[in-house]
Amino acid sequence: YRPKASVTSYLPYQKGVYFPSTADKEKISVGAERQRRYRVIRKLRSEPTEEHLWETVLLYCGVQFKTYSGLPFTYEIRKGRSGEYTKELWIDRRGKSKSLAWSSVLLALGNIKKVGEVV
Repeated sequence: YRPKASVTSYLPYQKGVYFPSTADKEKISVGAERQRRYRVIRKLRSEPTEEHLWETVLLYCGVQFKTYSGLPFTYEIRKGRSGEYTKELWIDRRGKSKSLAWSSVLLALGNIKKVGEVV
């Protein structure tokens, strides 16, 4: 008996996520979404810039969070007339939405000493 070599052993296959970063969240797998979030957080921690923060905020839009006291909330970012995102977060808690300006988010980023601390 002589085993046959697998065809896949000759292919340049590498385990990973094959969805482009522009693919909608609804169209990718849970694992791909988890990998995407991991990469964006790693980038933000290594280089906490406004661009990396904006990328992270866009990626976590619609995800349920909890406040420091344990109350659940989500946020969304609406698009303007031009189709571009407005830099305003709409925080939804108990059916009521409150607006948070991007300048306030940047102020919080400047106030923390390292990403991951409580603000």
